Amino acid sequence: MAHLQVGLRPETVEKARLELSESPETIHQAIQEVRDLIITRPDVGFLRTDDVFILRFLRARKSQPAAAFRLLAQYFDFRQQNLEMFKNFKATDHGIKQALRDGFPGVLSQLDHHGRKVLVLFAANWDQSRYTFVDILRAILLSLEMMIEDPELQVNGFVLIIDWSNFSFKQASRLSPSMLRLAIEGLQIFLHGNNLTSLHQLIQPEILPSEFGGLEPPYDMGTWARTLLGPDYDDDTDGRYGGGFFDGRRASERLVPTSTTPNDSCSSDSPRNCVRRSFSVVEPGVLQHVDREDENTQPLLSLD
Repeated sequence: MAHLQVGLRPETVEKARLELSESPETIHQAIQEVRDLIITRPDVGFLRTDDVFILRFLRARKSQPAAAFRLLAQYFDFRQQNLEMFKNFKATDHGIKQALRDGFPGVLSQLDHHGRKVLVLFAANWDQSRYTFVDILRAILLSLEMMIEDPELQVNGFVLIIDWSNFSFKQASRLSPSMLRLAIEGLQIFLHGNNLTSLHQLIQPEILPSEFGGLEPPYDMGTWARTLLGPDYDDDTDGRYGGGFFDGRRASERLVPTSTTPNDSCSSDSPRNCVRRSFSVVEPGVLQHVDREDENTQPLLSLD
């Protein structure tokens, strides 16, 4: 069954062996064990049970068939319970498209030092007059569905940075507890406050945009949307951007740092750490940073 590891770099194959207990000799048996458990959940419609698909869930649960099956059942049960969310589930759907064009989500071009894909969300970008919070969630889920097809990401995972700067009370008032639970189910969130040093301990600043004290230019909100939408990106059905032209500066201009005044943790040598922003880091998948010792980093919420 070595063909199931096709597409993985040699170092990723070794990482899967060491961290996920994955080997060509045991993959087939583990997949079959997951498949054998399907009969125990007649209430769930398992619409896809091929080897490649099941392997995604085994990798997310470190090759433990019982845990992988629970995740697989949760995956399809969630879709059964939220049928409306997955109608017209494609990038060209009106609400999804508008959310994508406002950077929900943003995806950095470079991987972090763990080989993870880095996603960014600028919460203040939410234009409630054009799309709903559910549209944002759908855009994120669609993006993750596409990215997780990459076997490298199945092993390495991804990390999500949420920037809460300038997020208004009006925007927050639209978020009900049920919506929040829907959005963060299965994720582990760590609150970093204004401490960019703790963020840079997780993700090297060389790949981060300047909004997060990184060395890259400000993030272009339309980058990932252009990847998904292609020529449909400039098809402006709601006329908001005038003739299909999208001013990518709009979001980044209003997300400039609110202050760069040095504080106790800042120094003239490291101005990146002085940017005052409020953000969270979400680390789903197989890599869990359980060895954090920074007193400024604390678990905010965990639902799994």
